[in-house]
Order: sequence, then structure tokens, then C-alpha cells
Amino acid sequence: MVAWLQWDGDHNNVWANTYDAGTGWQTAEPTEHKPGDAADTQVATSPSGTHAMAVWSQLEDSMISNVRVNRHGTLWRAEATTVDLDNGWHAYAPQVVVYGSGAAKVVWLEQFRVQFRIWTNHFKPSVDPLQQRWWGAERIETDTDTADIPALVGYEGGGAMAVWHQVDGGGADNSVWANRWAPRDVD
Repeated sequence: MVAWLQWDGDHNNVWANTYDAGTGWQTAEPTEHKPGDAADTQVATSPSGTHAMAVWSQLEDSMISNVRVNRHGTLWRAEATTVDLDNGWHAYAPQVVVYGSGAAKVVWLEQFRVQFRIWTNHFKPSVDPLQQRWWGAERIETDTDTADIPALVGYEGGGAMAVWHQVDGGGADNSVWANRWAPRDVD
């Protein structure tokens, strides 16, 4: 699975393609259909390759960037989902991990006034499509100083860890912070 930004003459859109070992590359298709520039594209697949998600930041109404995600099973879902707070502040630099069950975790950087915070949301799959949902955004970093772009990794057994750069003490010191989720918290 690959995802990329593709210019349509007006703005960048997110496109993706899948590779099948028996038939090769499939037909590329858009993962979203909204106007406004897309940026910060990332894609992740489950270990078996049966589940995939693309995440990106999407400029909405030419003013605010939101984090959008689209899930792939046999096809991309018709409409991507906003997973950040959609609260009038910019959201950037999303990262995603996908697990064997189809569960996923997303982290991103969200601007709050002049500071930046790290947030997360978790997707829980279900056999019943009406029960599949994003659990709701929550802030994972609690310092009063500004955070910087996060990185996210999933690990065997279904857990995850996010790390980010934090400016401490009014810019005098820099630290690396982390948040870890046990398998029961993720998958």
C-alpha cells in the first residue's frame, strides 16, 4: 500500500494504490474527495496486509487543518473521517498504526492558541459495521510548554508508543517525551 499527494491543478489530493503479489499494482484511486489542500500523508497496514489506513491533514474552508483518515479493506471507504477535535485549531503531522484486527491508533500535533499539543484517537473495529467507531480524541501530553511533531510505532502484541519533542522552560531546555499504550488499551 502506498499513499501520496497528487496535484489536480487546484490543490493536493491524497491518492493510494495497493500491490497484489499475484497481479501487481492495482488501479490508483483517491482516498478523499474534499476541496482544500491535503498534506502530511502517511499510510500503515496491518501485519498481514488485510487492513490499511491513510491519514493526512486537510485544509478545511481554506482556514483550518483537520486530521482525516480513510480505511481500506477491499476498497477505500466512500468518505474519509475527521479524527481530531475539529475545534477550530490546526491539526498537523498525523501518524497511524494498524493492527491485525483492524484496530488503529492515530496521533497528531494540534495547535492550541500559540502552543502545540499531542492528541490521539483510537479506532475499534467490529463485525457489525454500525459498531465500528473512533473512540474520541484525547490529549496525551500534559505539559504547559510547546510540543513538536510526534512519531508513533505499534509493537508485537498490539501495544503502541508515541514520542515527541517538548520545549521546556520557555525554550531554554528540550526534552523527548513518550506515551505508551498496553495491548488491552489499543487492540
